[in-house]
Amino acid sequence: MTFLRSEFDVANISIGDSAVIKLNALPDEKLTSAVTDIDSVGIVYLGDITYNATITLNDPRFL
Repeated sequence: MTFLRSEFDVANISIGDSAVIKLNALPDEKLTSAVTDIDSVGIVYLGDITYNATITLNDPRFL
């Protein structure tokens, strides 16, 4: 999954950091994941500089 993150948010994350994904369809589940990529060049989106950050599920139920 890829998400846009602001330049302020991306300064606080690194490749390999853990993340938790919550889905509306599975409200009681917290899916484990990790940051696997962060764009090195930002884009302007709605007046802010943003970066694509990719997270990959680690949860074996969804691999």
